[in-house]
Amino acid sequence: MMQEKVELYTPPKKWYKRWWVIVLLVIIILGLLFAPFYAFQFYKIYKQVKMGTYISVAALEQNAPYKMQNLVDPMSPWIGAEDAPIQIVEFGDFNCKLCLKAFPDVRAMTNKYNDKVKFYWRNYPVISEDSVELAKAGICAHKQDKFWFFHDKLFQMQGNVDAQQLAEIIDMLDMDAAEFKKCLDNPLTLAQLKKDYYAADEGEVRGTPTFFVNGYKIETAVPLEMWENLIDKFLVVYEKQNE
Repeated sequence: MMQEKVELYTPPKKWYKRWWVIVLLVIIILGLLFAPFYAFQFYKIYKQVKMGTYISVAALEQNAPYKMQNLVDPMSPWIGAEDAPIQIVEFGDFNCKLCLKAFPDVRAMTNKYNDKVKFYWRNYPVISEDSVELAKAGICAHKQDKFWFFHDKLFQMQGNVDAQQLAEIIDMLDMDAAEFKKCLDNPLTLAQLKKDYYAADEGEVRGTPTFFVNGYKIETAVPLEMWENLIDKFLVVYEKQNE
């Protein structure tokens, strides 16, 4: 007589031992571990979008909205490298509080990228009645190769520069006071200032500070971290184009 084969009863695996549950748990744990990193990256991008400084690498590979040749004037004061791949133009006002706020970060950025950036200053004096006179004074300081010293001093003394203090600054910077006065009265100085206005109009400048970075416009004071992020993106594009 043949014996029937009896199969032993095997209880089903508990739900938490099934393979798909284990995989899901691993994904959840990894998600929790990396969540702070992704949240931080998202927050950085959100801040850049909010301030108008977010530009993707893909966008930088396209044609820029503005032509730098219409915004750059060789006669304007500049710092950085002569043949830098990145050109930046600031339209500013010496009486602008946001320009003052931007000033230390701009200086830190130009120091860090002094071989990659060529940074121009152009005047857009719209804040107060004496903004035009200070802009003309900056042009005359540039004639004596003292612009950036003069620029920094005016921002350090923002709102407190009158005719007497202006004379003290000229003396402090060892400038020729007679030449400076002659320059202020020269119609060509006002003509140079008008060139800045025309360029600002070309770039649809609405206030200060306004920056143009290789044809992309930024209309606010930018913290150093965002300058670094933006310039590093430009350098990636520049390096790809020169491979």
